[in-house]
Amino acid sequence: MATAIESPNLKILHVLTLNGRNGEYGGPVRVAREICRELNLRGHAAGIFSGAVRGLEPLVMPGLVENFVLVKPLLRRFPFSSLWSWPLFSLLAKSVKNSDIVHIHFARDLIPFLAAIISILYRKPFVTQTHGMIISDGRMSTQIVDILITRPLLNKSHTNFVLTAQEYSNVKDLKITTVLHILPNGIFVGSEAYPEKYLKNRFAFCSRLEKRKGVEKFIELADHYKGSGITFDIYGPDGGELDAVQKRIESADLMGVLAYKGSLPSHRVQEVLKDIDLVILPSKDEPFPMIILEALAVGASVLVMPSCGIASELRKFRNWFVSNTEDLDGLINSVNEFISKSTVDDRHANREFCRLQFSIENICSQLESVYFDSFSKVSGRT
Repeated sequence: MATAIESPNLKILHVLTLNGRNGEYGGPVRVAREICRELNLRGHAAGIFSGAVRGLEPLVMPGLVENFVLVKPLLRRFPFSSLWSWPLFSLLAKSVKNSDIVHIHFARDLIPFLAAIISILYRKPFVTQTHGMIISDGRMSTQIVDILITRPLLNKSHTNFVLTAQEYSNVKDLKITTVLHILPNGIFVGSEAYPEKYLKNRFAFCSRLEKRKGVEKFIELADHYKGSGITFDIYGPDGGELDAVQKRIESADLMGVLAYKGSLPSHRVQEVLKDIDLVILPSKDEPFPMIILEALAVGASVLVMPSCGIASELRKFRNWFVSNTEDLDGLINSVNEFISKSTVDDRHANREFCRLQFSIENICSQLESVYFDSFSKVSGRT
């Protein structure tokens, strides 16, 4: 942790495209909250500004300043990236003006674009964190946006934070010349002792219900273990697959084995995961899933696919945390290994692994160094 002499107390603004009530917008929201909470403990004044949809306004975490403005899409074809409202510019400008550093969770969206432009106009130093969201998809429209907006704005940032070495390479391919720094996600791991129970009979999927997340594989897994005494729970907001999930549960005669339990507000996720034995995320090419860190932080075991961005770190700790293949057979093999090898002591070991590998304290120490360097260059302080 930086000392008061090394770094002044800073007013730090985190900007997100969208925040919601039930964790609809995934990792960036939880990342921003974890970072802000730790920065505030260090004496800084860190808060969040985001868009929000009427009726799904975010539930503010206790102790955090989270301001939001209601927004609607300007373009139906781009419902997320074109979010806008008339008060947006003035409220965002006011928040940026009152900050020392702006930390933009950056995607090809109007709100982060505006945050970067306003920061430049007010001569406020800003950093960006892309969360795997600006990888080129090969479309002509994306290339045009990158040339005209994404690249110029990222090249004005002090530092661009990326999650993995793969993302580093992908962002570099966009001809980004600003400093790139690999910054993994982090999480607070409490010292409280959770019940050291391992019944090996409660498995869960906890993520947005969309095809990329692999919820279909989780259902197939439940079907395979039908009659074993294991229960499978699905948590998460609808991402287009909820109807299909519910129909599949009914048609496959999985009542009593598999259940959709609804979406969870972010403050309840870890409370629920404390009673889960194994959290399974069968999504392909998942960059850095916060839900896996949340599970480990409360002692649950986890299972991801080999294409997951943190697969190598997880595999070094426990080989069966990562499926050998991207298909159902690989998942089954890992589940069988979990059933045969896991012990009651694993919950404590999982938490300690998470503390050592993904500590939010370490993440924020790196951020403090970058924030201070950026602030000192603008303010003239040394």
